Amino acid sequence: MPRVYGARWILCFPLETDADYHELYEKLRIGLAHTIRSIPWIAGVIGPEEGSEISNNRIQIVESISGLSFCYRDLTDVLPPYEDLKTNGFPLSRLSTDELGPIGVMAEPPQPVMKAQANFVKGGLLLSVGIHHASQQSAFDNRSPQFEA
Repeated sequence: MPRVYGARWILCFPLETDADYHELYEKLRIGLAHTIRSIPWIAGVIGPEEGSEISNNRIQIVESISGLSFCYRDLTDVLPPYEDLKTNGFPLSRLSTDELGPIGVMAEPPQPVMKAQANFVKGGLLLSVGIHHASQQSAFDNRSPQFEA
């Protein structure tokens, strides 16, 4: 099975018109750092299981030197305001994960477990998250992935 990002979500939140995007991004970044302390493997990368044949398709999550990528994008001059998006039912034609997403469906190695991106539009936040399929499968199987330091 190809190693893909099966879950790529765009979570939509309204903001006050005078919201400080940089301040909000910093708070989100700090919250993500706390989450990583509790669940360190989400900042890891997917790789073949040590000692197994690649054809076995077994993976492990290993520590990443670079950590988890959490990008900031100000799209106030690119996308319609939040209220317009909401009024139109957040149309997929305007909310492409290719444009808003932190990662494509099939990323080049090393493949992170998770990436996130804060996309700001006038009056709102479009928080995009990409999670690697293989790490989700482990969670759904009620097995926590092994984190190798």
